[in-house]
Amino acid sequence: RGPAYARNRGAAFARSSLLVFLDADVSMAPTTLEMLVRSLESDRHRVATVGLYAAYAEKPTLATRYRTTMDNVKQSACAGEVQSFFSACGIIRSNAFWQAGGFDEWQFRAPEVEDIELGHRVVDRGGRIVLDGAIAVQHHKSWTLSSLLWDEITRRTIPGARSLGSRWHARSVPRLVDAPRQSVMAVTVLASIAVIAGAMFGHVSWTVPALLVLGLLL
Repeated sequence: RGPAYARNRGAAFARSSLLVFLDADVSMAPTTLEMLVRSLESDRHRVATVGLYAAYAEKPTLATRYRTTMDNVKQSACAGEVQSFFSACGIIRSNAFWQAGGFDEWQFRAPEVEDIELGHRVVDRGGRIVLDGAIAVQHHKSWTLSSLLWDEITRRTIPGARSLGSRWHARSVPRLVDAPRQSVMAVTVLASIAVIAGAMFGHVSWTVPALLVLGLLL
């Protein structure tokens, strides 16, 4: 039924006043949990603290190095108060989580932008979310050029535009609200790379879909 459903079920069983969320494909340092708690408790007005992906790429492929670096740079630039939750590495007060309605498991039945959308609802209720740049987890996902394109289109750009709409831009704090635009830019760059690489190496399976994507974006 998707990660949003699974996270809500886990949160329902929790008895703590704090909820910590980690993705299945990340690993954390022995001190990460303590750092999350300390960061959140350092400000009683804060309802959630999120970390980011580390810059190190475990899988030495070009696509994986690109995605790992891009995620780290983009997230690091947003350190401070944000409007998005990050389910790969985040802690949130239980009462704020449930008052916001938890993850929208009915709208998001696949891993898409359910954590970003939750963060928007938390902020709408007056909650403060802070991205702590000192807290990082290692992402163990391996990427290829085709999976990068597919992920940006189907799990970021389209779901973000469909589910969040004008909410991306109707914000007073200009942090992490340009994700759809950034995703479109990333897709454009990746599609351009795919066209060039396909032409150079004779991979029609790369070139034709990439040209179709570029035709829709440009």
